[in-house]
Amino acid sequence: MNPNIRAVELFEQARSLFLQKRFSEARDVVKVYRKTARYDDLAPHDRRDGGAVSASAVVVSFRTGPALFDCLDSLFTQDIQDFEIILVDNGGNRELLTRLAEYPLLHVFSPANLLPSEGRNIGAYFARSNNLLFLDDDCIVHPSFVRNAVQALQEQAFPVLRGRILPKSPGREAGMPFHYDLGSHPLPAVLSTEGSMAVHRDVFDRVGGFDPLVFGAEGVELNHRFMAAFPGRYVSYCPDMVIYHDFATGGRLEAKKERQRLTREYVNTLYPGVNLLLRSFVNWYQGCPGEAFKTTLKVMGEALKSPMSRKRVLLSRLTRLIL
Repeated sequence: MNPNIRAVELFEQARSLFLQKRFSEARDVVKVYRKTARYDDLAPHDRRDGGAVSASAVVVSFRTGPALFDCLDSLFTQDIQDFEIILVDNGGNRELLTRLAEYPLLHVFSPANLLPSEGRNIGAYFARSNNLLFLDDDCIVHPSFVRNAVQALQEQAFPVLRGRILPKSPGREAGMPFHYDLGSHPLPAVLSTEGSMAVHRDVFDRVGGFDPLVFGAEGVELNHRFMAAFPGRYVSYCPDMVIYHDFATGGRLEAKKERQRLTREYVNTLYPGVNLLLRSFVNWYQGCPGEAFKTTLKVMGEALKSPMSRKRVLLSRLTRLIL
């Protein structure tokens, strides 16, 4: 049997268990999936140039429609061009294939809809650069995004960055969530915008990439593993990494909220008490700028690395810091 056929079966089994909130069983199955999957057998269509690249921009697509071309066109009109684009196709894009074949990128076809997290892992696997950029498939990328991301990755002591998200459509400002746009100054932050982020490959690989089980708030889960693996370090908000993207509305918004609720429950089973930071993020940002951010994040990192008895003390301290 083709190992990827078996891998898809395992992935779907793991996701089914995850949706039933049988998290421990789901994690056991997804570990087997990751050992079984063979990315090299995906036989991507490689139309990239052969030269060295400063960054690898990964876009995961599923039933995106024409908005995918707007995203790709905004990448191909960046003010630097020494980077590559990797499109991971999770399906539902058949009507786009003829036009997509004209783009000089790496087009990877997933054997099934493996969702955004695993799609990003696949894209990272094929990346030729150590600077990984992850972008939503229906966003518009600011012309200086790649240049600013590469520069910021070189300058930051801890090369994990989240970007700034502005509305794509006129009149959508009022519906944008608080965390999309944290202002015009860099600061420590939670990785709550996985569709606009940059990370150095060494750091990404150290924590094992995205958790394939998670769909919804994937960056938040990844953020906790960064903090656990690198105590005292924190994700940085880079206001010069700008994308334009509209927040979900209607039924799509309700589905998004439900996925995020499930992720929070899952994350809380892995890191008990950690959701305290997420629930208090707005107050924390507005009331504790500057050095207080660093102190809070340091305490959080210590909590993630500590046994439960010590964790209770640290979480109590964290509560005093952010409330």
